[in-house]
Amino acid sequence: EKKLPHLINTIGMARSESPDSGDSQFFFNLKDNFSLDSAYCAFGRVVKGQEKLVNIAHGDAIVRFTIK
Repeated sequence: EKKLPHLINTIGMARSESPDSGDSQFFFNLKDNFSLDSAYCAFGRVVKGQEKLVNIAHGDAIVRFTIK
């Protein structure tokens, strides 16, 4: 939903310059990013293990995740 705010620990859908181009890439908001509100879709948030987000680096592989 483009209506959800991009607060710290929320998950957003990445896209190109085209507003309808988001599909399989996502990002974690490590801080409040209100400038993304109404421009990018926020679709979830990290509710456990938030302290691990700051350790994620470019090129890291996702080994496992759970959606509840």
